[in-house]
Amino acid sequence: MANKTDWIMLFSWGMSIQKGIDYADGIGKAFKDEFGKSLPSSLYIREKENLECYYKSNDLEMLQDHLTETVWNPNLYAQCINSIEKDKKILIKINNLINKSIKKTNSEIAECLLNIRILKKRFYPILWYRFIFEQGLEKLFFKVIKKYPQLNPDVFLEPDEPTFIFQEQIDLIKIAKNPSEKLLQKHEKEYGFIPMYDYSYDPYDIDYFKNRLNKIKNPEKELTLLLKDFKEKNNKFKEAIKKVSDPRDKRFLEFFHFLAWFKDERSRYRNSEAYVGKPFYKEIAKRLNLTLDETLDLTYDEIVEGLNGKLISREEIDLRKESYALLVEGDKVKIFTGKAYKLFIKENIKQEIINEVKGISVSSGKVKGKAKIILNSKDLPKVAKGDIIICPMTRPDFLIAMEKAAAFVTDEGGLLCHAAIIAREMKKPCIIGTKNATKAFDDGDLVEVDGDDSVVRKI
Repeated sequence: MANKTDWIMLFSWGMSIQKGIDYADGIGKAFKDEFGKSLPSSLYIREKENLECYYKSNDLEMLQDHLTETVWNPNLYAQCINSIEKDKKILIKINNLINKSIKKTNSEIAECLLNIRILKKRFYPILWYRFIFEQGLEKLFFKVIKKYPQLNPDVFLEPDEPTFIFQEQIDLIKIAKNPSEKLLQKHEKEYGFIPMYDYSYDPYDIDYFKNRLNKIKNPEKELTLLLKDFKEKNNKFKEAIKKVSDPRDKRFLEFFHFLAWFKDERSRYRNSEAYVGKPFYKEIAKRLNLTLDETLDLTYDEIVEGLNGKLISREEIDLRKESYALLVEGDKVKIFTGKAYKLFIKENIKQEIINEVKGISVSSGKVKGKAKIILNSKDLPKVAKGDIIICPMTRPDFLIAMEKAAAFVTDEGGLLCHAAIIAREMKKPCIIGTKNATKAFDDGDLVEVDGDDSVVRKI
């Protein structure tokens, strides 16, 4: 087992054991087959409502360095586009498997689950690629951009064409010009997947879209402004890239700019997979006589055994609701709960009392306010005007709360993440990539966000 200092937390989010194993599969052998290197060991720790994701620091550093070198591959852009098409096809196959199997026998359901896992091992590598890739590329971005002091770095950090998030806004505004139930139903079918980060999340329903539709007062004006904004970003990028004299730098900055759009495409397919898979897992939960959340905190093998009449104990299921450590090494999966969990944490994870954290400032300024720890969308109503949002990462459904907040702090993310883009648009201080802000602070703590010095401290 690794020493305490060997493990580094990469991100923290509301996920299940099922999703944790999918992520571990995606960054393991399947990732190595596609990109040459992998992270052979994955550790997921349930703390509060979140699953914290850890990797061995040396493995992570070597993988980031390896992927950073691939940026000079002239075929990389095409590879990324092809990966999107590949994931589309895999998603269709998963959906077809579910539709054929969901009403069949338990043994057939179990076989379908294992076949879906095989498909997901091919589905997840590109989702990881973009995430790991971004970490190393940011250092290279700052190195390149320093050669051109006349350029505004923000020009390269935002997409100049609509991502699926903005396309949804555009399509809803178009519906507002001539609204109908039929158009809204079509819209729900096309975009309901957006908040689905795991199978336990709820999709957007038609009432959600109706409420937003009712707030659109002047659709023609709103659509014009939105499209104008993208056109201006596109023009700024075209003008900026002309000023880059070195062909190698130019190719890099063009690709880095492309990643601003590609990042959201990664989210589209990750969330779509959860949207497609949720009914399947609900059916499994029904057959096991468990809740959906209880089912999602079983391993693949445990679900298969449960469908064959050998479910793990109720005691073990209840222990996992409190806390657990999920260790994945290749095809070996170990789960630690109860006393074994406490001993595992004591021996492997460094515990610290922290009063300040550092990260990357993506929007400058200095403000003070009450910390509000946002672990999922259920926590959003507690954000009041002037509060400091501290979360693993922000999502599109956080926007209303972000408008109230004075600043944003995230555990993860990079220059192209959602929080960074929104903070720059709202002109609010934002520090990303702190790794552990959600653990360092509690609800109600008075904190100072120093966007000029990239520090968040308890005061």
